[in-house]
Formats: sequence, C-alpha cells, structure tokens
Amino acid sequence: MTRSARFLALLAFTFALLASAQAQTTWTQRNQATGTGETLWSVAEGNAGIVAVGTGGKIVYSLDGKTWTPRASGFTGWLVAVTYGNSRYLAVGEGGTVLSSTDTITWTSVPATGTTARLNNILYAQGKFVAVGEGGAIIVSTDGTTWSIATSGVTGWLRGLAYSSGYWVATGQSGAITTSTNGTTWTKRNGNGNILDLEAVVSTQSFNFTSSAGTTRYTNFLTVGANGISQTIAFYDNSSPTASPSNFLTIGTPTYYDPATRAYLTGTGTTARLRSLTNVNNVYVATGENGTVRTSKSPNGPWSAATIATAKNLVGSGVVQGALMLVGESETIFQSEPIFLSRLGNISTRGPAQTGDKIMIAGTIIQGPRPKQILVRGIGPALTAFGVTGAVADPVLSVFNGAGNLVATNTAWGTNANAAAIVAASASAGAFPLTTNSKDSALLLTLSPGSYTFQLKSASDAPGNVLIEAYDLDPIDATTPRAINISTRGQVGTGDSIMIAGLVVQGQASRTLLVRAVGPTLAGFGVSDTLADPIIKVVANDGTVLATNDNWSDDTTLNGRAVTADEIRAATGACGAFALADNSKDAALLITLVPGNYTVQVSGKNNGTGVAIVEAYDVPQN
Repeated sequence: MTRSARFLALLAFTFALLASAQAQTTWTQRNQATGTGETLWSVAEGNAGIVAVGTGGKIVYSLDGKTWTPRASGFTGWLVAVTYGNSRYLAVGEGGTVLSSTDTITWTSVPATGTTARLNNILYAQGKFVAVGEGGAIIVSTDGTTWSIATSGVTGWLRGLAYSSGYWVATGQSGAITTSTNGTTWTKRNGNGNILDLEAVVSTQSFNFTSSAGTTRYTNFLTVGANGISQTIAFYDNSSPTASPSNFLTIGTPTYYDPATRAYLTGTGTTARLRSLTNVNNVYVATGENGTVRTSKSPNGPWSAATIATAKNLVGSGVVQGALMLVGESETIFQSEPIFLSRLGNISTRGPAQTGDKIMIAGTIIQGPRPKQILVRGIGPALTAFGVTGAVADPVLSVFNGAGNLVATNTAWGTNANAAAIVAASASAGAFPLTTNSKDSALLLTLSPGSYTFQLKSASDAPGNVLIEAYDLDPIDATTPRAINISTRGQVGTGDSIMIAGLVVQGQASRTLLVRAVGPTLAGFGVSDTLADPIIKVVANDGTVLATNDNWSDDTTLNGRAVTADEIRAATGACGAFALADNSKDAALLITLVPGNYTVQVSGKNNGTGVAIVEAYDVPQN
C-alpha cells in the first residue's frame, strides 16, 4: 500500500445538512421565567459557551442554547450588553459597570472604567473593546481592564454599535449617528431629517461605485429604531461625494434622504419600537416590542413579518452555534433552526519532514455539489524569516486524489504558469507573500468533491522543518462545497519541532470540532515508529490554552463541564472517523470554537517523538 493510500485510509468524512439563509424561519422557545423575571438585553457566544445578560445583574449561561442556568454576577443593577473578544467575556451596564469573565463562571468587576454613565452596548473589533452609553459616553480598552474616555460629540444616549471595513458607527437618541475610524476619535454625523431614536445598527455589504469621476468605496450600515424606522447609511472613502446615492442604491420609495448623514429613511411595516438588529448572511432580522420580528433580504426592504409565539418585548439578538437567538422580557429566549453558515476553513501545519513514512502529509475531504478552489502551499525557505531554524531548502509539494493519482506537483512556486493568480489568491486569503524567486512551493487548484492528500518533502531528501497550508478560497454560502475534515500526518519532535496545526473557523457562527492527535492507533494502518503517547492542546490566537488532553478516554473539563469519553465516541461515529481503542494513549477533544484563528499543538508525553496525525472534524450540527 502506498503512503498516500495508507493516509487516505485514515481520512473519514461526514455529510452535514446545510440550508440557505432565508428571510423566514421557525423559532423554538428555550427559556422563560416562571414569574415576571428580568429582561435579557443581550446575548453573545464565546469559546466557553453562550451568555445572556439583563436587568437585576442577571447572567444566564448555556453550552448548547437549549438548557440555560444562572451565573452569579455579584451585581444587582442593569446589565445591558455582553460581548466576547480577546479570550474574555465583557458585560456592561449601569454606573459604568464592566464585568469580566474568561470561563462564564467567575465574573469580576473592572475597578475603574472612567465613567458612571450606564453603558448600553459593547463590541470587540480592531483589537479593542468599545462601549457606548448614556450622555454620549464612549470608553475604549485594548485588554478589557484599562479604559480611556473618547468624545462622541453626542449628548443623548447611544445604544447601536457596529464595525466594518475601518468604520465604527454608534447610533442613539433622536437619530444620533457618530462614527470613527479607530474607535477613539469620533465625528458626529447628524443631519436635520431624522429625530426618531435609532436603537441598533449593523454593517451591510460594502462595494465600489464607479462613475466618470472615478471609483469610490462605500461602507454601508443599516439602523432600526423607534416607530419601526429603518435607515440605510453609506459612508464614503472620500469626504466630498459627487454622486447621489440614488444613482446606485436599489430601494423602493424612501420617505426621506438626508445628505448630511448620507442616509435613507424607510419603514418596516410596523410602528413598534425596534430594539435589535442582526445581519446574517445578508438577511436582516429586526426585533422589538410586543414580540415584533421583521425580516428582509435587503437593507432597503421590503420587510415582512415573522411569526413567533410571544408578545414579550424582544430586545436583543445574536448569531450563536449556527442559529439566531432572540432574548427579551421575562428572561425569554427563542432560538431558530440552524440555518446560518460557517465552516471549518484554512489549515496549516508546521513540523519536521523527513523521508519514507515521515514526510509531511496533509489530507482533506471536500463535500458539496461542485468543485472547490483551493490554494495549497509548501513552505520551507520562507520559514527562516519567522525565526524557524533547520527549514527544508527545496520543498516539493504534490497533490494526490482519493485513487492515489497525482493531480499536480510543484517546486519553486514562481515557475507555475499561473504564478500571478497565486499571488492574488495568497493576498485574498490573507497568506503571507512569498518572494518571487523562492523555492517555496504552491499550487492553485480547482478540486472536485472527494478526498485528497497534500504531500511535502525535500527534493534532496534532506530532513528539516516545513509548513504545509491549504486555503479555502470560495465564499461561504449554502451551495459552496466545503472541507469537512482536515488532517496532517508527520513526525513529532520536541521543542520547535513539535507538530503545530493552525485552523480557521470562518463565517458568523461557531463550529463544534472533534480534534484528535493519533499516535499508537496508526500502527494498525501500517505506519511505523508512531508517537507512543501524544498530548494535544487547542490554543487561541492570543496564546490562551483553551483545552488540553492526554488520553482521549479520560474526561476533559471544559469551562466547568466534563466532556466524557462517551461524547467523544459519539462524535467520532457522527463524523465517520476511525475508532480509537478504549485504552489507547491517543488524545482527543470535543470543543466548540467561535469564528477565529486557532492552533492545535501535538507533542509527546515526557518529550517522546514519533509519527502522529493531527485531525479536525466538523461535527454535524443538529
């Protein structure tokens, strides 16, 4: 059996149902207080689970969105918003209060935030937290602990907060709009047309508009608020637009256009105050008083009413675990069916490549109705710029299909006929650039659904460190094929030569992943010199260790909850992965990750070395 065939025998796949985002959906009630209860104002998801916050210092927690339990906040005032970023949850509320938690269990009060105004919203973007509130209050922090005060130019309350393409936007009382490019310096944008409160704001699609005057970049936002108002805003890269938005915005009949804010005001078919707004794959869901839910496939309407079994005020919303969650009065929580898209995206693995069974081999399985475009790179010489020693000088990258047939091969990426397209694809994927004459290898391929391996070795059979990368270049939508399993097999050394895999969760929703480091079980597939006792760690982009495991059948505590061997075993079956013996020393974790970048580190216990495979499976969502 060839190396490629043996590795393909280790790849397993699962077919998960993907449904397209739509304007109408069905809702399941997940929680409501037996009495009057508190009002839940906001919901957010992080790597420790889902958190909703509300009046009376209320904090409730869920791992799956279905079962909710209270958490002690140590605070009795209003909590109005919660967000997740920089590996922590921050909840904000009355008196300038900021509560911080890394695990959702223990919440601590940040001692000094610089304001006593009630904070109504908080968001993490551009590497910083920004919170807005009463009296035009805006505070900013890079770590969630040390805060500085920003001047908003607004005297009324602010509640809406969004970020996109270099623009921060905050909205509030009497149509207040203020913007910033850095979260610190803000400019009031109000015109004279809208005097209605704007409660919520989200980003919409940005685009380029070309006219005889040239090309201008537009960054667009949508707001909702009092009396069912809906308002679209377009911010220009240049400060003096020469074209009216009516030339390029497709809308019905606007009730008002305000050139100062560059905004159209339209109705949503209701006079209820709309309190929350979510953009899910360019489907807009607004919620408000008396159980009002309005949806639209365009920021400019038309809007339609969604049916939901409550008359409670629905004041907060968010995308969690592939579904839209609505929260509100009497601790009411509704959850949609899982229709919103995310995916297990890019994979990169760094480690030593040797000869024979010890070359670096990565694999993936593509599921979907049509071919997928993938950028695959085999990096050797370029690693030296990142401080990696002993890099392979002449990496050869080869791609094989499931039948073991060679699809493509490359050494010295600049020799490819489509080298210019590889440069563009690398930039689009956010990959670091390669020098024109380097001997690093790369292939830009369109692959049909099926299983593939990417093999990386030295042309001269000289051992050394390499990095193998695969980038998914397709957009995220219901019909796009996706990689549902990514695996890399190679030699695990010590120190800088342990195996480090990077993975990306792309989209708006979290993914539950089965992550495994398999050593001893590889012997059953004919692999020699296997790693006897692998240890696996999942690490966030900021270096926080999210989870670790030695032996897969031992319970792993994640965020105060034990993940049992039975759950690992069930996920293994659901993904179609090969089984691990109950007493094996292989390692595994079942973990839910929000969109972002992560590394999976595989090392040997007691500095053991040997061949191992690191795997990440996209667990089917119910």
